[in-house]
Amino acid sequence: MDILNFKKALTGVMLLGLTSSVLAENTQQWGHRALKLQSSLDLEAPLANSTWVGTHNSFANPQDDSAVDYNQAYSLEGQLDKGVRELVFDVHLFWNGKVNAKEELYLCHNNKNNYCGDHITGRRKLSYALDDIKQWLNKDGNSSQVVLLKLEMSDHARRNINKVEKKILNSMGSYVYRPDATNSHGDLDGNTGCTALPVSTMTKKQVLDAGKNVIIFNTHSCISDGGFNDLAFYGDDNLQNANTTDKLDGWDATKHNTVMSRVKDAKTLLGILGDSGEAKMKPNNVAKWMRSGANILEMYGFDGGDTWGWGNFGPVQAENMVWSWALKEPNDYQGEEDCALINSSGKMNDRNCEEYKPFACYTASNEWIVTNASKHWYSGFETCKAEGGVFRVPVNLRELDALNAKIRNTKGAGTNVWVNYSDTLMEGQWISNPTWAEYYGRYWKKFSSIGGNRGASFDDFDLLKLDLYRNKRKVTKVRMSAGNRVDKIGFEYDDGHKVSHGGNGFDRSLDLNDPNEYIKLAVVCSKSYNGSNRIFYVRLTTNKNKALEGGRREGSCKNFNAPNGYEVFAMHGHAGNELDALGFYYRRVN
Repeated sequence: MDILNFKKALTGVMLLGLTSSVLAENTQQWGHRALKLQSSLDLEAPLANSTWVGTHNSFANPQDDSAVDYNQAYSLEGQLDKGVRELVFDVHLFWNGKVNAKEELYLCHNNKNNYCGDHITGRRKLSYALDDIKQWLNKDGNSSQVVLLKLEMSDHARRNINKVEKKILNSMGSYVYRPDATNSHGDLDGNTGCTALPVSTMTKKQVLDAGKNVIIFNTHSCISDGGFNDLAFYGDDNLQNANTTDKLDGWDATKHNTVMSRVKDAKTLLGILGDSGEAKMKPNNVAKWMRSGANILEMYGFDGGDTWGWGNFGPVQAENMVWSWALKEPNDYQGEEDCALINSSGKMNDRNCEEYKPFACYTASNEWIVTNASKHWYSGFETCKAEGGVFRVPVNLRELDALNAKIRNTKGAGTNVWVNYSDTLMEGQWISNPTWAEYYGRYWKKFSSIGGNRGASFDDFDLLKLDLYRNKRKVTKVRMSAGNRVDKIGFEYDDGHKVSHGGNGFDRSLDLNDPNEYIKLAVVCSKSYNGSNRIFYVRLTTNKNKALEGGRREGSCKNFNAPNGYEVFAMHGHAGNELDALGFYYRRVN
């Protein structure tokens, strides 16, 4: 399919625009939305080139715990909702003072071992905080997000590190990206098996490709415990603290590409335990930190506004952290804006993809090119290739500054330039820097269901959304339960994810063992039963002519025959104890 025909085909998958909700947003609400989009801009960038909105002592907040003093204004889930993607937990093994109570793992400020007892900065169980992260990741729209969790542990917790490991495994072990998924597991220290956080090679996309969402690390020292070291990375010299922007400005390109930097503000609301000096990061200078290359920015009271009462010292707000999008963008004006360009503000704006603009291309020598040719957005892939580069969007503020300098020097300030960032595949799901093959391969389409409307509605749409941000998963098994009618149907995928709809257990299955095998055809029959249509028959056939079927072929039947190069991938419909309605999503085969 050529580019123009592909562009026309996309009209079949567009969803409703965002205009009405965007018009009602205030600046703070826009900041939350823009930060969530921004957190996925650097999916394929090494961690050393990524940007993390972080909070220091994230657990010390009035919504999760009662305490004398606080570092943050909002709960852990609230912080994540507002765009935070790096959290810091200070872990203590502590006896809560109750008769016959056992020592348990709590979160509080860890400068002194008695702070959990004094309840100055809280005394919340570690397991509750870990559950908060898991619950947030399970909310709609968050499955494509990656969270960085830093553990700062007291000596007593470190001496009982097996208990920390157990809590993590029990609460959110299946979400954690493990060191053994990297090529360097155990290489840091042969005696302990620690793995240094591979900041020059690891990406968020690698985490998502593995079906995970959380990276755990500590910076104290390498811990002599194999189990914990199989769960968490060690910061080592790969992650360094920066107290001033001057330090970062002194780094050369090599160091910026091989070392991850972290800056923190330890202020608290009342200042009982926090730093009494001026905050390093403020609304009027946080952009300077990002411009200097800071990767992890651990702030106090993030997005807390005037409630902290510190005026110009006051907390950084969500909108202060948005380096990518222009104010109130993207807004999908009139439902026709799905492609991003750099506008006269030097930030991004969504526009109609059919407008003619030059393109931002990136070369192998890390230089920007702005093309002379002006075409519609879809031509950016082939135009940049002809210019000796790749179609690209900046993934951090340093890259955006360099692109804006190139635009000024070659085209003149204020010139609009297309970048490789769009939500053409799914409204609101902005995809950064795919290759043409990746972009083309993510095309999908929904076909309507057949049957009735009894039972609860179901939709496996999130499977498609997540696969926009990671390598596409494959259906490896289909399962079914059926008698006179179809009671239940389920798909299993190669990342371990399973979905099923209907009642009772499965009584038949079909394995798709061949890596090139996929579901090519689905036949579904519906008939009235007890006053409502039910699914009487389902047959699923692969491109290798293997099939799984169940029920009786009666009533009205519908063939879901995937076109050439497409597969039946996910389901939607209605189900209770039986299947009431069933439809499918198609997408391109890997």
